[in-house]
Amino acid sequence: QYQILSDNLEVVLDQLRTFYKIGLLSNGNSKSQHKKFSSTGLIDKFDAVTISGDYGIDKPDSRIFDIACQNLGTNCNETIMVGDTFFTDISGALRAGLFPIWYCYDRKPVSEYKGVVIVHDMKELASYLLENREIV
Repeated sequence: QYQILSDNLEVVLDQLRTFYKIGLLSNGNSKSQHKKFSSTGLIDKFDAVTISGDYGIDKPDSRIFDIACQNLGTNCNETIMVGDTFFTDISGALRAGLFPIWYCYDRKPVSEYKGVVIVHDMKELASYLLENREIV
């Protein structure tokens, strides 16, 4: 399987790992999601990987965010969720008590939802997180 990664993803992950634990939370079938993730060659860039299919709970259910934070060794109220889908990622993160950042790469947010930071590319994400390390 071939995956298309965001520009500068690997560099940004390396930059952020200096200051943050990095986790992955993905909805989907356990086998296919693990295979897809492994094919990226980035598995060693993450401190924890949580696939919803391993637990039978999908985002936006707050329980999967709790599990992802437990896997990462953090509390929800001290964890940032960067997601590209507003309904599953951002609304779920808000309900679970995480700090949401909407990765809106197509530059067309459907909402300027109060309290949600919006970034449009990996460099913008890295700049925001490196400049605002005290947010969580």
